[in-house]
Amino acid sequence: VSHSGPFRLDAANTQRVPGYTLLDFGAAYRTAIGRQDVVFRLSAENVTDERYWLGARAGSLGVGTPRTILFSTSLRL
Repeated sequence: VSHSGPFRLDAANTQRVPGYTLLDFGAAYRTAIGRQDVVFRLSAENVTDERYWLGARAGSLGVGTPRTILFSTSLRL
């Protein structure tokens, strides 16, 4: 869980961007296939699909990343 509080967008403090809270999950599973060590990873970012603004610099905004599912596999040779 990560939280970002509200912030002001301009130097005059007249425009306010609301805060947001993001929920992420992740898991990994290590096994062997034959003689190869294998790791499977699965993660979910922004599980609740929160809509939010990112403040890059004073006076600019970016759209926050929507719900994202990631999967990867790695082998040790």
